[in-house]
Amino acid sequence: MQAAHSVLWPRLLTSAFTLLLLSAFFATVYRVSGLPAAAIATSLLIASPGFIELSSSCMLEIPALAFAVCALGVLVTCPRHRRCGWEIVAGVLFGLALLAKLVPLILLPLTALVIGTGPAPKQPEALLVPCAGHYLASRPLG
Repeated sequence: MQAAHSVLWPRLLTSAFTLLLLSAFFATVYRVSGLPAAAIATSLLIASPGFIELSSSCMLEIPALAFAVCALGVLVTCPRHRRCGWEIVAGVLFGLALLAKLVPLILLPLTALVIGTGPAPKQPEALLVPCAGHYLASRPLG
């Protein structure tokens, strides 16, 4: 009976980080694209098999991604004129994510894009230029 209780607390901690990840993801997408896109994106994230598997296991991927998505959320929602302090907070959150696991390194180019372009635009059409640039950059040469 004692062995069954040894897995309970790590799973509860992972569940808490899952809730943090989902709320930060929803808030970030809501800020960029509005309520319908945030609801759909969060629903698709919940429905993905990898997310369900990772959020129910006692591994470090979910806490690391939760810290990284919180860092992106801070960068997206912070006002432009008070950015320096919020960038430090986002850097600390991203550092915590990298301390937990190196999986959030894949979000580093997105973080640089958010820092370079400023706060999220109000219109979703303003995101077409970075998306088109990414599409052109990812095409094979020749």
